[in-house]
Amino acid sequence: MKDINNKEMFPIQQSYSKEEQIKRYWKCNYTTVESQLAYWILLPKDVKPIQIEKQPIEGLDINNIGQYVSIDKTCPMLEVSVYYEHCWYEMNSADWLAKKLHLMGENILHYRKINGTSTGTYADILTTKIINNDKSIISRFTVLKDYDPDLSGANYFMVKASCFEEDYQKRMFDILQITNNWDLINKTNWNMAENLQPFSFNLKQHNFTFYFPTSWKLFKDSNHDNLSAQPIRFLLKHEDEGRNIGVVNIYLYTKTSKDNFESITSNIEARLISITEFECKIQKKVADNILNPKLEKAWYIQGDLEYPEKKFRAFLMSYLVQSNSGICYIESIGPRPNLNNYYWEAGKRCIELIVESFDNMDFSKG
Repeated sequence: MKDINNKEMFPIQQSYSKEEQIKRYWKCNYTTVESQLAYWILLPKDVKPIQIEKQPIEGLDINNIGQYVSIDKTCPMLEVSVYYEHCWYEMNSADWLAKKLHLMGENILHYRKINGTSTGTYADILTTKIINNDKSIISRFTVLKDYDPDLSGANYFMVKASCFEEDYQKRMFDILQITNNWDLINKTNWNMAENLQPFSFNLKQHNFTFYFPTSWKLFKDSNHDNLSAQPIRFLLKHEDEGRNIGVVNIYLYTKTSKDNFESITSNIEARLISITEFECKIQKKVADNILNPKLEKAWYIQGDLEYPEKKFRAFLMSYLVQSNSGICYIESIGPRPNLNNYYWEAGKRCIELIVESFDNMDFSKG
């Protein structure tokens, strides 16, 4: 289908009337597994369950908890799958889904980012994949997460609805209905993997506040009591069984310090370029999609750090933000994005939480 890349082929509003929807769809309540995994989903009346037992999917670290297919041979083929994975660390559902799509060999056609109030980012994604060397399958994925009251951590869920490319136009609004109309039956009031730890520090009558996940441990710099020395440094460390899997440096400045936002920005870039033992390859220098209305200014940089002699490779993510309280530089150095663990996703979520809640403890959105 040549126009599959057209945005009209990725609808976000249903064209069927309420009466038509009542005629076309039925509500499936899935309660076969543990209560925290139970969900409901709207399905076309020609789509019925064929697999309802929990099935691990090899190579993806996910479990299938619902397989549904169209049984009416007069209708174009439609297949629906519901998957989940239990994870200990807090991360964006969108980042979790992106890794799964890469592992599944899906090619992204359209991407819609959805911002939660305080729970991070979600995604609604249309993909294509070739099977049997010639058949093109179009799929739409959506995702959510919820705290697991039995195990702690969170369960990350995704729904996938698929059809053949030549049938997509006929099934497009069915797929929209399925992927945008499902939820957990026993959803908790805490849709994150971890609790959040509040940070508060008073610097020359300016109070700096933000949140970070509790799996990260906060350390104070040895000179933090010397408030005349700026910036004041704090350190967040992330460990897994005693092994360091992420570090976030936090530097606080008052607006009355000798350094202003622009000079700090220049000094950061100069420092990264001049580090002799590391090679720093900057990839991005844009602060976009930051919804914290308390921020007056925001700057972002990311890149790769390499130390060939020590065989050291790391990923850098840094924000500089300014609010009424003052200026904060947040620098994350940790593992690169990879398919073996979620350390990068956890580090990204940690610094985004700091930025979103900086001087904004109620997570209001701009």
